[in-house]
Amino acid sequence: MMKDIRSLLVGLAVLASVFPAAAAERLQGVLDDRGRPVPVTLSLAATGAQGTPAGTLRFDGAWACGFDLEVSAASGQAASYFLKGAGAGRCVVLNAGYLHSRPGSDGVTLELRDRGNTVPALYTLTVRPAAR
Repeated sequence: MMKDIRSLLVGLAVLASVFPAAAAERLQGVLDDRGRPVPVTLSLAATGAQGTPAGTLRFDGAWACGFDLEVSAASGQAASYFLKGAGAGRCVVLNAGYLHSRPGSDGVTLELRDRGNTVPALYTLTVRPAAR
């Protein structure tokens, strides 16, 4: 599985260099909000330079909100993104926050942090490529 994720990330980087607009990969997962499942969709392009747009993060269900992503930092296979925009409702706690991603054994692990980028993360979840 890890090899598949690495291949996916390498493939995204190659596609981004050739077709930047079409390089975003759609990943899906479910966030656990105190026992309530919240569907999450991450559309992520290959990591660019700091400050560049990188995709979107959307929460469905009762949350019904989302953010645009901007590259904050990248190191190896791990990356950090600034959450741009003002999410309403349950997303308010994430306004001006951060998303940290890294390949995991079962997909891409996401950590969602508040504006102070504090540890531990407010939410952690795993996303996988969406079914086509």
